[in-house]
Amino acid sequence: MAEKISKKTSPQKKVIMSLEDCFKQPQVDGGEEKRKLWHFYREESDEDAIIRRCKRDAFEHQTKYLMCAQGVIYALCMNLGIGDNDVYKAGSYVCGGMGGTGICGALVGARMVLGVAYGRSNMYDPGWPREVGETHLWNTLPVANDELNGKFEEHFGSIYCNHIQEKYFGRHFFLPSDYEEPKIVEMDANGMLYRIVSAYAASICEFTAGVAAEIILREWRKMGIPVKMPFR
Repeated sequence: MAEKISKKTSPQKKVIMSLEDCFKQPQVDGGEEKRKLWHFYREESDEDAIIRRCKRDAFEHQTKYLMCAQGVIYALCMNLGIGDNDVYKAGSYVCGGMGGTGICGALVGARMVLGVAYGRSNMYDPGWPREVGETHLWNTLPVANDELNGKFEEHFGSIYCNHIQEKYFGRHFFLPSDYEEPKIVEMDANGMLYRIVSAYAASICEFTAGVAAEIILREWRKMGIPVKMPFR
């Protein structure tokens, strides 16, 4: 009697036909974590996305490449589609509290990008109201002073790099007399001191880039300048 050949039934392939079925295979689609991100990104506005990316990239730049002013300039210019390498290069000498006990480099870098975004590009353009009445530049200068500087100072306690360091670390690390302690001398020589200070500076860059991006995007709306997601 001939043996009967049994046919193995292949498992029925599941067809995904709804969003509810997505993100249920963590090894393939990322699972619940990616589902939450999917909803977040879908509901996020373009402006919110730009601000989030400015903050992210400023933090990352400071963490990986240091130089607080350049980190803020890089993040804002790249994600807003403005500026060029010369603007980034110009930020070199305002980092680290203007190279001493001056205003925080991240804040200076942010103000530089405000100028790139809607500042005066020609010396013959009206600047101050004494000549031709109010201009957008004149009206936005108080914004930079009050909003950007104000939020920065409220968050970090000061706009000066040495004061910020004193508040966070209990001291600042600028003056030559500060390097009399052997431990500080050693940390400065091997680069660890700069790394420690820069680790906190990453949060400063992130915050400052976010506030500056909000201001620029809002002022662009007032001026009728369309905001688009820039190509990289």
